[in-house]
Amino acid sequence: MLLAGSFAIPVILGLVVALQGVPNPASAAAHDLATRLRRTDLPGSVAGSGLVAGGRAGPYTAYLLDQPWYGDELNPTAESYAGSGARLVIVNRRQLVGKELEQSPLFRNLDPRLFASPEEAAQCPLQVFQALR
Repeated sequence: MLLAGSFAIPVILGLVVALQGVPNPASAAAHDLATRLRRTDLPGSVAGSGLVAGGRAGPYTAYLLDQPWYGDELNPTAESYAGSGARLVIVNRRQLVGKELEQSPLFRNLDPRLFASPEEAAQCPLQVFQALR
C-alpha cells in the first residue's frame, strides 16, 4: 500500500496542476498590460523582454496586441531600443535600462497613461515606454 501511494501521489498532484493550470506571473502581467494598452491609442510594435518570473512578458504582450515583437538584447540601452524601430518598449521595472529610458528624450514613460496612480504602477513588475520619433 505504501509503495503504491509513493507512485500515486506525484501522479495525482501532476494531474491537479494540469487540470487547474499553474499561475504564470509573466502571462498575467502581459494580459494586464495588453488590456491597459488596448484602452489607449498606443498599441504598436514591441521590443524588450519584460523578463519576470514565469518568462518574458514582452513577446506575450505583443502577441496579445497582435503586434510584431522586435526582440531584445542581452544588455539593452535606450539607444539600442530606439534603433529597433519598435513603438513600445517593455522592461522589468527593476532593470537599470528603465532608468535610462526614463531619462532619455527618445522615450516617454507610459505609467501615467496606463495606471491611475504611481502606487498602482509600482504594483506592476513591468514598465512600458513609448518611442518618440
